[in-house]
Amino acid sequence: MKVPADCIVIDHHSRSDRWNGHTYYCDESKRSCAEIVYRMIRDAGIPITRQAGLALLAGMLTDSGHFKYATPELLRAFADILAEQHIEIDEVLDLTDVDQELSERISQLKGAQRLRFERCGDHLIVISYGSAFESSVCKSMLSLGGDVAFVGSQRGEQFRVSARARADVVRMGLHLGKLLEDVGVETSNDGGGHGGAAGLVGVGDVEAVLNICMARALDFFRAQKQLEKGK
Repeated sequence: MKVPADCIVIDHHSRSDRWNGHTYYCDESKRSCAEIVYRMIRDAGIPITRQAGLALLAGMLTDSGHFKYATPELLRAFADILAEQHIEIDEVLDLTDVDQELSERISQLKGAQRLRFERCGDHLIVISYGSAFESSVCKSMLSLGGDVAFVGSQRGEQFRVSARARADVVRMGLHLGKLLEDVGVETSNDGGGHGGAAGLVGVGDVEAVLNICMARALDFFRAQKQLEKGK
């Protein structure tokens, strides 16, 4: 994706060289870009409107996985905006809760039909593929029992991969954003994201890329088992 040369990039994923040459601010400790923007606005002494408050709240809620990966700092910022703008939390939920279309539900079922998993100790890594709604299918793979899920789709030579991990696995040290960034570098593609949610896009065979992702996740869990044995 091309961006204007004079753009300002604000990010909270793992730092990336892709933004070299731009004005670039990255804070990996934050769970959402909206949290960073809110702090910038407050530090500048600029008042926010109610609509802007709603947008910031929606960003904080969705980027933190509906608070699954929230920090105390994010929750305080969220509560501050609610109080300052007299916003009820159900207003934010109404913005972010969207009923699933039939096509999305079908994609989840097809993803379940096509899944393959590997076990490492007590952990399950799942891969699957489809044609759409990769992130939604990923979440459904976790709900089926997976600890880490990679779901890909192929469109001609182009592919997309979404990845999700349970919060307890992220606390163990797995960072899907860094994992997919490394796979992207290895395959000359573009990957990155959060510890528990990430994506990879590029050119190549999606099945081969999914197998690489599976292997990297297995490497992580095997390394954890070795660390536990050494204690």
